[in-house]
Amino acid sequence: VNTLVEKSEGWVFGIQLAAIAAADNDGILTIDSLNPLIHEYLVSEVFTELSPDVQDFLLDISILDSLCAPLCLFTTGREDANRLLHLLEQKNLFLLPIDEKHEWYRFHRLFLDLLRARHNLVPVNRLQTMHARASEWYEKNGYITAAVDHALRCGKYDRVVALVENNIFRMMDNSELIRQSELVSNLPVSVLQSRPELTIANGWLLAYTGRCEDAEYYLSMAENSLKAINLKSEQRKLEGRILAVQSYVQWLRGDGERTIKSATQALINLDSEDVLNRGITLISLATALESRGLLSEALETYTEALETCSSGDCTHINILAASAKVRLMIMLGQLQQAEMLAAATINRILEKNSNRADQYAALGNLYAHRAVIYRFRNDLATALELANEGIRLGQLWRQADTTITTQSVRAGVLWSLGQKEEVYKILDEIRPLAGLVSPWYLNYLDAHMIIMGVEPNRLKNTYKWLDVKEPVNESDFEHSDSELHRARVRLLYTHERYVEALSWLELIQVDAEKTGIRIALADSQVMQAICHFGLGNIETARTKLVSALEVIMAERAYSIILDKAEAGRDLLAGLTFDPPQTEAVSLLLGLAKAHPDLNRASIGQNIMESNQATALLSAREKEILGYLATHKTSTEIAEGLTVSANTVRFHIKSIYNKLDVHSRDEAIECARRLRLI
Repeated sequence: VNTLVEKSEGWVFGIQLAAIAAADNDGILTIDSLNPLIHEYLVSEVFTELSPDVQDFLLDISILDSLCAPLCLFTTGREDANRLLHLLEQKNLFLLPIDEKHEWYRFHRLFLDLLRARHNLVPVNRLQTMHARASEWYEKNGYITAAVDHALRCGKYDRVVALVENNIFRMMDNSELIRQSELVSNLPVSVLQSRPELTIANGWLLAYTGRCEDAEYYLSMAENSLKAINLKSEQRKLEGRILAVQSYVQWLRGDGERTIKSATQALINLDSEDVLNRGITLISLATALESRGLLSEALETYTEALETCSSGDCTHINILAASAKVRLMIMLGQLQQAEMLAAATINRILEKNSNRADQYAALGNLYAHRAVIYRFRNDLATALELANEGIRLGQLWRQADTTITTQSVRAGVLWSLGQKEEVYKILDEIRPLAGLVSPWYLNYLDAHMIIMGVEPNRLKNTYKWLDVKEPVNESDFEHSDSELHRARVRLLYTHERYVEALSWLELIQVDAEKTGIRIALADSQVMQAICHFGLGNIETARTKLVSALEVIMAERAYSIILDKAEAGRDLLAGLTFDPPQTEAVSLLLGLAKAHPDLNRASIGQNIMESNQATALLSAREKEILGYLATHKTSTEIAEGLTVSANTVRFHIKSIYNKLDVHSRDEAIECARRLRLI
């Protein structure tokens, strides 16, 4: 029934026909029993009542999945295309607008089925000509997937090959990755085997959707094609492009050593002017260098990738390089510089491509990384707003890594907001996708969530790294597994197994100091302080925490403490400090008081003094707090600030948490008492 309702798309008479079809079929409602009735009605009552001229126009443009006047004009050659489109819309002939300006349309599905069923009335050579012209129009206007689709429909295989080979990286930034791969895969085997460029391109599309084994199948086909065809003049370049895809697949599988080897050889083979393949290969190489702990080299390589793709039609790769560099800068504790690079890149892309910004869905990664930075600062309303935009763009793209990244970042923000059930829903959605990419990718995702505080039993991960019974073994410690080891430590100290946790933390700290990962170093120092505090080593705990505070306060990376929940709160409350640490600790205790995971009552009522409250609230929250006293609605406040009403509501909720109040009146009273308004 749901399928039939969906196909009717709100057409009331179509639903009535469904009831008739069910009555004539012993009460059983099926597509097969419904379609003849609908077709009979549409032919006798709609189609045949139209003039022959309009009938011909409908049959012509029904080859298109979506249509606009310029496309219809170019495809059919009819100068009156715009007039006829408006006529069809005015007569309510199953033509539905799909944009606010009523420039783009599509047919009702049932009517489109009817029209395409009557394509036998159109000469075959005319259908092929129109598909070819539609493909040409789509290419000229940047719709590569549609151009490929129509070239396939008219059997223009050489054109399909040229479109894919010349536009692969534009296609990879598109929202139809799976559809694109299906189109290429549907080409005759003889065409695929004779064109290694085409199978390499399909390897990219499949790798981007996380289908690594399928990608390797087409890369193997490309290698065999190279041997069979013996393209000596192209051999070196094509081998370089195969290696470029292989290095990306190897990175997805967490094989840093093989990634470095493949990427290095690819860069040797690739032509210097092949900036797109060189740029994305440099990114794969840099991520592999990261996994080996060579972070300075990785940062330089990301910068080289940015410079390589700084001009020409390299926007997609440029965004990926900027995103990867921002992520590494966050790890290195360069949060302010990372935020500046992310914001500048987003603004540059949007200013340059304001009319088609959504085509660059890879920007979702940059929004997600900015959300991470604001979550560190405990500005959760802004973090959630950025994370949501990252997810919106990621959903347009459907690229595996971006989907997992944006969703996991949002999960982290929601965890900080205390919305655990929402977090579990997200994890249930993205963990299967991460597992499809590779076991390493799933482990990394799970470790990240455990470090934030997610209970391991919610993850159902059975891999060895999660087994806290395993003894410390320095020979097994690899930098690439440092995230997994930090998750293991979280589990150990949660179960008060402090001595074992400290053994691992010693190795983690040495690795963090060696690689320069300031965030991981501060995090390990906080966990060391928690363990020593639990063992009664008060002075050592204080020393470790003071060291961590240098990074936490300098970069406003407050979530390093807040993610430790009650263990972090008890540590702050249970130690005494000298200036200037007392001010920092007071601020962190105040933030912890407002943190949903913690028991507010145990912190005491004397923390929220005026200066501390001022530090707790972001600039936007202080602005909204002033509006609250005017008794304006959230919508009215949003209009005054030029933001969405939902954003205002998120900020208000954050204000209530930080001031430990439950209503607007209480917030206003508290703010006046603290001289905030």
